[in-house]
Amino acid sequence: MKNVNRKVARFPYRTLLRHAKTMVKKRDGVFVTVSPAYTSIDAIPLSRKLGLDVHTTSAYLLALRYLNL
Repeated sequence: MKNVNRKVARFPYRTLLRHAKTMVKKRDGVFVTVSPAYTSIDAIPLSRKLGLDVHTTSAYLLALRYLNL
């Protein structure tokens, strides 16, 4: 288990994106990147209001940003 945790923790972000793009292409999807700038800052007051943690709220904000809402 230690070996797996170390490998996952050291998995580079760029490699993760490359793998995600490849898997989306294999399934005939469209890979879209969204700028995550300021999502954590916007998520803090919203997370308090909704009772969610900041990271979950930030992920929802990224999804909304992708949908242009």
